[in-house]
Amino acid sequence: MNPPRQRPTGRAPRVLVTGVTGTVGACVARALGGEQAIVRGGARQLPKPAARVPKVEYVGLDFADDNSIAKALRDVDALFLLTPLSARMPDQVTRIIRAAANGGVRRVVRLSAFGAGEGITRLGRVHREAEAIVENAGMEWTLLRPNAFMQNYINQHAAEIRARGRLRSPQGDGRVSLIDARDIAAVVALALTRS
Repeated sequence: MNPPRQRPTGRAPRVLVTGVTGTVGACVARALGGEQAIVRGGARQLPKPAARVPKVEYVGLDFADDNSIAKALRDVDALFLLTPLSARMPDQVTRIIRAAANGGVRRVVRLSAFGAGEGITRLGRVHREAEAIVENAGMEWTLLRPNAFMQNYINQHAAEIRARGRLRSPQGDGRVSLIDARDIAAVVALALTRS
């Protein structure tokens, strides 16, 4: 593992945002844009130019391809790590974290999930495995465990909200806390760019 590189004084950190085409990833890229960071956005399928966040350098990133991982991480100081929801998540995290540590990345922020590690759901257990990989990589790290994204409810239930003025969800009288992806992005930006 290479030692973390020292960022030249006065230069904004170069940050790789994975999942940049998704709801949270795009919000993170916007939150980091401008003078706060030099942003590189990684995604398996790059968006059309009209759908891209301004001032973001887009690169192909496939978690199963070590070459694309290495290219995306080149000269990066910090990493926002968002991976697809799958049973392969720990392997994907291992590959990119190993490459990040070997490349001298100083800091990583991992988007995990509410309930990670509680052993209640398979998804929670897989997220906890991924968190442990980040914790043991030898870099500065922050793990975020938000609950349901407000944007998902709006996107998935837009037609029902327009038609009925409400949405229905199979949770009985249970309450669910929602978080706006832009609030997650603000926390990520702070964690990635603090000195």
